[in-house]
Formats: sequence, structure tokens, C-alpha cells
Amino acid sequence: MLCRLQIRNFALIEQVELELGPGLNVLTGETGAGKSIIIDAVEVVLGGRSSADSVRTGCETATVQALFVGVDHPDLLAALTRMGLPTGEELLFTREIHANGRSQCRVNGSLVTAAMVRELSSHLVDIHGQHEQQSLLQRNVQRALLDEFGGAELIAVREEFADYWRRREQCRSELRQLAGNEQERARQLDLLKFQYEEIEQARLYPQEEEDLLTEARILANAEELANAVAAAYEFVYGGEQAAAGLTGLALQRLVTGVAIDPTLSRLEKDLQGALTQLEEVGRELRTYWETVAVDPERLAAVEQRLETIRRLKRKYGNDVTEILAFAARARQEAERLASSAETAQALQTELSGIEKALADSGCRLRMLRKQAARDLEKLVDRELAELGMGEARFQVVIQGELDPDGIDIGEGPQKGSWHGLDNSEFLLSANPGEPPKQLARVASGGELSRVMLALKTVLTGSGGVSTLIFDEIDAGIGGRTATAVGERLARLAAERQVLCVTHLAQIAACADRQYLISKENLGGRSQTQVRCLDWDERVEELARMLGGDAETGREHARRIMQR
Repeated sequence: MLCRLQIRNFALIEQVELELGPGLNVLTGETGAGKSIIIDAVEVVLGGRSSADSVRTGCETATVQALFVGVDHPDLLAALTRMGLPTGEELLFTREIHANGRSQCRVNGSLVTAAMVRELSSHLVDIHGQHEQQSLLQRNVQRALLDEFGGAELIAVREEFADYWRRREQCRSELRQLAGNEQERARQLDLLKFQYEEIEQARLYPQEEEDLLTEARILANAEELANAVAAAYEFVYGGEQAAAGLTGLALQRLVTGVAIDPTLSRLEKDLQGALTQLEEVGRELRTYWETVAVDPERLAAVEQRLETIRRLKRKYGNDVTEILAFAARARQEAERLASSAETAQALQTELSGIEKALADSGCRLRMLRKQAARDLEKLVDRELAELGMGEARFQVVIQGELDPDGIDIGEGPQKGSWHGLDNSEFLLSANPGEPPKQLARVASGGELSRVMLALKTVLTGSGGVSTLIFDEIDAGIGGRTATAVGERLARLAAERQVLCVTHLAQIAACADRQYLISKENLGGRSQTQVRCLDWDERVEELARMLGGDAETGREHARRIMQR
């Protein structure tokens, strides 16, 4: 339940605070006083669109806060948990709108998006204004209302149908891709086959280019390399003054020294180790020298191989690794194209199964909608009778539309979409003997308001939000009809909190609380003020709304309030 609404610097409102209670709360006042501004503020704080125009002239920021208590709706609690917001018995929505057009939303102090606020508030409040009344004329809105009335089973079947429908569209999309230009697919397959075969025939391995570059450098400088190694061998082992020979002579002399001074034995061992290493190096240098040879044919072969790799790099990648990866992708794509016929057959089989499931689901959905339509018709007719339209007849038509590309359910292929195979339409016969017609063609403004109230009453009775807000539900009605609407709002308010903007005394008299909205000139500026009225003040306000002689109006106001 909405228990408190605070508005600051919003349009004509400098500062207003409403303490709302359960039951029927009505807002009354002269035309232009700002009643609808309060409803606009509620829509904004609950995630509606905002603009810089909402900020009171000369102010930097407009702020609207709405405090709800008793927030125990299971879906709401689940949404709060999913969003990482704390759950509790109170929920405070805050919306700040800045003069530059930007705005911020908070829930219990935590920053959130407007979309998150809309999702949360959808479990708490249902606002009905002139826009919503006109939306009742749209078929998609009528279907949504019927499905909502149909309950959990109908919604579950509709979601099942929607899932099958999405899978059908995916299968058909993939089949269209596979059924593309056959010649183009053949050309693509030939190109891919040429590419991966060209790479595979080269028999590359990842480090081959680096290995070949090293070998080419050695072959190109073979003679210089052989000379360098031969010279090194002579200095280490082969010549008369080679390091190994001199080290051997040094070792012989040191042996004599060790016989005299044993402490030299450590140096003797070190020298012996050096001699052994020199001999090993000498043998390896000789072996390497003997293998170095000038080989123009091998050099030419290596250069040719490198040129092959360079050619493949220009076409397929920056290095051998990328070339090999390209070949793998090309082969995979070629295999996919080559198997497209088998894939198409598998998709066609899957599509047939999905369409069979769609037909079954669509039949069940149509049956549930027709049952819901019959029940809704009875309840709305009863509500319309209580609202002064006892001769009216409300009808819901459920019918399909033939489509050669549709789903066959035994009544010919039916055109469909994710919401099913049905078109739902609300019809009304406002007078005896008149056939039911579309609401837009038969309903006056007052009749349409009462149809909407009847629907809201029926849907509210089947569950839903705890707060209903009606902005000028009394448009186009008066007299006994206004009294009937007021009494119905009062009965509705026994189950839900109702906030209503009205110009009619018959409706205002039924309220549990009445708020007077007035516009006053304070300090040279117009400001909207709100005051909760006591009994005597309500009598004065109802007398004003009734018009005519003041004393007669007061007496009339007392009577309708007492009634």
C-alpha cells in the first residue's frame, strides 16, 4: 500500500506531502489546480519518463518519494533478491530530476535503473489514466488482459508456445541459409578445398621457418664457417703451440712440484680437468669441421622451401602457426558446406516435430482462451450492470487467421506469432437489439471508462497489485452512473487501496479520505497545495462540485455522504 507521497519542486508543486490510507482516497479540486500533476509525479517516481520540464522553474532539482508498506508480494520479493536489494516491510522509491534533464532512481537508498523501478512497481501499483483507457481499444492490450485473467495455466501454455515458436523461427532461418544460392555454395566449397589442400600439401610444421632460416645462413657461409672452426681447432688441439699441448707440458712440470709440496695437488687436479676439457673441445671442433661443406644444391632447396612459406604467409597468415590454423578452419567450413544436405534434412525433421508441438500447444492455448473469454464475459456483464449498463453485453471473440505459411491445427493453416495463433477482440453491445461491435466503434467516453473499471475490478479480484490509481475515471459520466461508479470504487477499495482523481461529487462522497488540490498565488508565483479534508470541509467541497445554490448544495452533499 502507498502510505506516503512527498513531492518537491515538481511542476507547480513547491512542496507537498500526502499521507494516504487504505480504502478509497480521492483527489478533488478546480480544473487546473494540479490534480493530474500529482498522478504524473507518481508515474515518474515509479519509473516513468521524466524531463527537465518537470523541474519547477528556478529550481535545480525536483524530487518525488513514494513509501510503500506491507510489500510481501512473492514476485516482488523475488525481484528484489535478484537485483541484490534488501527485502523488508517497507519500500521507498526516490526519483531526482535535474534541470539538465538527467535523473536518478533509488530504492531504499540504493541507486537503480528506471527499468528496475518499473519492474518492481509493476507488482505494487496499477495506474489507469486516459492513455490506458485508449489502449483498451488495441487488440494486443485486449489479448494481454484476457491472458492475465486466464491465470497461471494459460500463461504457462502461452510461454510453452512462445518457446516452440522461437525454435521454429531459428530452424527456418538456418534452413533459409542452407538453401541459399547453390552455385555460390559450390564455388565457396571449391575455394575452401583448394586453400586447405594447398596448405596441407606443403606439410609445414610450426618451427620450420626458423629452422630453415638458420640452415640457410649456415649454408650461405659454409666456407667462412669451415675456416673459422679449423683455426679454432688448431689453436686448441692441432698445432705445435696448441692450448692442449701447452697445458700438458704445464701438468708435467706441476707433477714434479707436487712431489716436493703436496699442497699443489689441488692445482694439479684443476689443470688435469682443464686438459680434459680442451681435448674434448678439440675433438668436437674436428668433428664439426669435417661435416661443414659447401652445398649449393641444398642451399637452393632451402631457399625454395622458404619461398613456399613466404608465399603461403602472403595468403593465409603472418607465420606458420597462423597458416596451419587457417587450414583447419577452411577444412571445417568445407566439411560443413559439404554436409549441408544432411544438415538440412535434420533441420527439416526437427522443424516438423516443432510444428506438430506448436499445433498441439496452440490448440490448448485457444481452448483455454475461449474458456477464459466466457468467464470474463459473465463477470464483466455483471460489473457493467452495477455500473448502470444493465442492458449492455460484453463479448470476447477468439478467432484465427488463415495463412498458407501458418500452423495447421485442423482448421486450416493459422497465422501465428510468439503469443499464439489467436486474435482476441473485445466487443460491446451498449443497447438492446444492437449487435456487438468493436469498442472503438460503439463505446462513448463514459462507456469506455466503465468497461475499463469493470475489467480492472474483475482482474483485481483475481489477484494482482495492492494499489490502483484512477485518473479521471469519471470522464463522460454523471448522475446515477456516477453514483454507481463511486459505489463500485468503494467496494473495490475494500480489497485494494484506491487513489482516484475525480470531478464528480457522487464519487468523492464514497471516499474514505478526500484531499483538496488547490492552486494559490504565494509570493507572486502559483503553487499547488494539498489538504486532507475533515467532514465539514468535505461538505463544502462537495457542495462546490455540485454547483448551484450554496446552502442547497451543502444539504445535498450531507445527504449523499450520509448515504
